[in-house]
Amino acid sequence: MNLSLRARLTILTAALVAISTAALGTVIYFSAQSIQTERIDDALASEISEARVRSLQDNPRPPQDGIFVTVALGRLDRDGGITQLRPAGTREQPIPLPALTADQIADATREPITITSDGRNFRVAVISHGSGRATIVAAAPLDSYEQTMATLTTAVIASVLAVTFVGAVLAWLLVRRAFRPMRAMIASAATIAEGDRSHRLGTESPGTEIGDLSHSINTMIDSLAEAVAQAAESEDRLRTFISDASHEIRTPLTVIRGYSELLNSRGSELSAHDRAALARIESESKRLDRLVTQLLILEGRSASQKAPVAPVDVAAIAHEVFADFMALTPDRSVTLEIEPAVALANAEDVRHLLTNITQNITRHIPADAQVDVFIGTDGDSVVLLVDDAGPGIPPLQRASITDRTSRRHQSGEGAGFGLGMRIMVDAVAENGGTLELSDSPLGGLRILVTLPTSPTQTGT
Repeated sequence: MNLSLRARLTILTAALVAISTAALGTVIYFSAQSIQTERIDDALASEISEARVRSLQDNPRPPQDGIFVTVALGRLDRDGGITQLRPAGTREQPIPLPALTADQIADATREPITITSDGRNFRVAVISHGSGRATIVAAAPLDSYEQTMATLTTAVIASVLAVTFVGAVLAWLLVRRAFRPMRAMIASAATIAEGDRSHRLGTESPGTEIGDLSHSINTMIDSLAEAVAQAAESEDRLRTFISDASHEIRTPLTVIRGYSELLNSRGSELSAHDRAALARIESESKRLDRLVTQLLILEGRSASQKAPVAPVDVAAIAHEVFADFMALTPDRSVTLEIEPAVALANAEDVRHLLTNITQNITRHIPADAQVDVFIGTDGDSVVLLVDDAGPGIPPLQRASITDRTSRRHQSGEGAGFGLGMRIMVDAVAENGGTLELSDSPLGGLRILVTLPTSPTQTGT
């Protein structure tokens, strides 16, 4: 069970109060017990010293009417028996001397002892007395003493409970008051977390720990806000530069492609070496055009707000994209299994996702390697599964392959995933889906994409 700091402090304070009052009550109880026992022992000794043994022995008499006698007296005979001289209690309800064993008599001779007889507790002392050195037995019933101690026990327990309760209530009120600035700090922090960067924590307790903490946090928030503003400004400048540079690159790129096509139209006049060079120029210009297009897509996605989502026929888009792909690469071994699938997503994002998958197949998978594509539904998700028999991606690089600045460096043409994979990751993430990379049963890479089919999954 998770308790708040206020609750823990209140419980701890209440526990300390309970332990302290219980310890004090225990000391009071045992002190009172010792005092009461000492008073009873003094009363026994006093009764024995004042006893008129011969008078009581010759004329035994019960207690007078209306008087409660606290000590019963008796004489220890030579044969070890005890002759009662005077009972305790009242005339109507006398309390006789308790029966004592030889061991109890021996113990009581050394110091007063407590015994139980006929269900009643007695304090007993045995002392030799008088000129004839008669041995007197004095026994005081402990009924009054036990009632007093029981009353004291009840009072101690009630006091401990009452003081603990009052202490807990006072502790709760004091802790609540002490934590009031902390609650204000929590509310202010929540306001800042919701996006109000101009809000700051209150510092109404300067010189205290909470006041110093508030000042330090406000200083930290000022620094973070400044850093965020600088980062946002830098990102805006970077997006503007990418957009301007991409558009500027398109103009010379179009000129290069135009001249290469013009030269290709005169193929009969060119040597084999020149035709190969032109083919290479045209290939790289197309690659550069794709890179510029991807940069513009990423720049537009970063600059704009989240695109609206709606039911999208993923299967229909997949048929179109893969039909174009198969027409351009008829020699590839691709198995398609496309079932009806409708996702709650942005149609343009889905098209970018599927297009970049086909581009990655073209660039990174050998033409003779098997590729299996499945599109369907699984519960509340649309599933896109791509398995290939290509070179794959090492497991240690999969976690970073989707990072915007990450590149997979290998020898060979087109070794990096880069922007295309980033477009795929952004398209999936912004539509509430997931993208996972793992080992394929075909020996290469498996790409598993899920897209939601209901608003609860996208968080809208």
